[in-house]
Amino acid sequence: MARYYFHVRSEHYDLLDETGKVLGSAREAHIHAQMLIQKWQYDLCFRNGQDSWMIEICDGSGDTELVVGFPRQTH
Repeated sequence: MARYYFHVRSEHYDLLDETGKVLGSAREAHIHAQMLIQKWQYDLCFRNGQDSWMIEICDGSGDTELVVGFPRQTH
């Protein structure tokens, strides 16, 4: 088990996760990031449509394990 941090970033914003979540593997962290994207996609992408958003998954040392992009919105 390891603690992963899910920092939400765009060109203009950095929303840093200071709590993190304990998960069993990087695969579980990826699945959790996908759930967060589904939850936040409308608020972040539609309300701030000019930015491309991503979740940077970091380990307890601050090293980036994976970056997961939000889907691009088409209007």
